[in-house]
Amino acid sequence: MFMNNFARRTGSAVFKNRRMMSAGHQSEAEVEKEMAKWYKMTIVMVGLSSLLAVYNIVAHDHEHVRHGLPYQKIRSKPFPWSCPDCPLFDGDCWKECRENK
Repeated sequence: MFMNNFARRTGSAVFKNRRMMSAGHQSEAEVEKEMAKWYKMTIVMVGLSSLLAVYNIVAHDHEHVRHGLPYQKIRSKPFPWSCPDCPLFDGDCWKECRENK
């Protein structure tokens, strides 16, 4: 309560007619120079992050072989189609099943 009243009483007197922004004390030339610096830094960082993203997409091996693991063949009952051991969208398993029949 004390801080609230204190801020209300002193705030208007201390900061009256004064803009409290980060660039309020700089000249217009300094502000333009600072803006140009941050614009260039933004362009560089966007370029670097884009290059890093492209590198991660191209260089990363997207093949995650996970077929044939023992826990993937646990079945409580066979599938209801002609190859009961093959999942529905596993084309290699279906081809192998049809060749064996």
